[in-house]
Amino acid sequence: MRRREIDDFIEKTIKQLDVTYIGDTSGENYLGIAHIPIVFRSKKTNIRLIKKVLRVAKINKIRTIILPPYVFNGPLVELLSINEKHRISRYAVSTNSRVYEQIKEYAFENNVAIILSSAYEKSGSHIYISSIAINNFGLLRGKYRKIILSNKEQSYGISPGKIDSKLEVFQIRGNAYAPILYEELIKPDIARIYRFLNTQLYYTPLKPDKDLDIIINYAKIRAKENSTPIILCGSPIYHEGRIIATTPSLIIDYNGRVIYEKRTIEPEILVLDLDTLVDSEREIKGITDKMLVRLWLSNINRIIRRKTHVHKYEEV
Repeated sequence: MRRREIDDFIEKTIKQLDVTYIGDTSGENYLGIAHIPIVFRSKKTNIRLIKKVLRVAKINKIRTIILPPYVFNGPLVELLSINEKHRISRYAVSTNSRVYEQIKEYAFENNVAIILSSAYEKSGSHIYISSIAINNFGLLRGKYRKIILSNKEQSYGISPGKIDSKLEVFQIRGNAYAPILYEELIKPDIARIYRFLNTQLYYTPLKPDKDLDIIINYAKIRAKENSTPIILCGSPIYHEGRIIATTPSLIIDYNGRVIYEKRTIEPEILVLDLDTLVDSEREIKGITDKMLVRLWLSNINRIIRRKTHVHKYEEV
């Protein structure tokens, strides 16, 4: 895109951007879900758009915002051909790069915490699919690397995250968020262990995939069986002025019910009060760190050993 086209695209998007409050509007603990367009392989455009969106979030008193999947360049694995897979290394971004310094600055300037639902992260010779949390002071508060990869992600050179002794939730402005990255929803163990860690909210970045509806169904199941709401993050993907892919954004409550669904391409920030979404009475008592480590280690080896086939996997 040329400079003038980029300016017009960003200006049009912000002009069309709606802010929709879901449920109670009298609270203060507002979470925003940014259902905004991503321009395929145009990192500079997407970063400029993020800056503008954060200003809108600040005006609307949003405390934390979740950005769309693969926010810097779009879903490269899904949209690049196998012959172009070498390009992913060029587009992936290190958390030590100037790009992340900019994102941290935007968070601090607007007093808004940021969760990148997913991004291609470059670390040395490895490329990961990561979810990253930055607090409202512009400090990195957590990073999770996807551990269960699809066959296609593996064939495109994506590395799985390291299996640690226990999972950590992202503690952001008094709330506990847990990333469950797409195929990881199929395995009940991950959501269950996060539940033991008193996670208040799961979130999952969606991708243009033939199994999307199956994954959404698994999200409903995980929410209900763990009494924990889940946010499914999506966005339209643009390339050369046209939409080449799109994924929905959904809010699912702790009973597994969809309370809001965004499937259109118009830009929108979905805003909800976490104090009304989260079931404050379902905290688990008596779970010690030692127990968590043992539970995590006993389950994760089985989780990783067993291949993930979305169509055939029966465990719910």
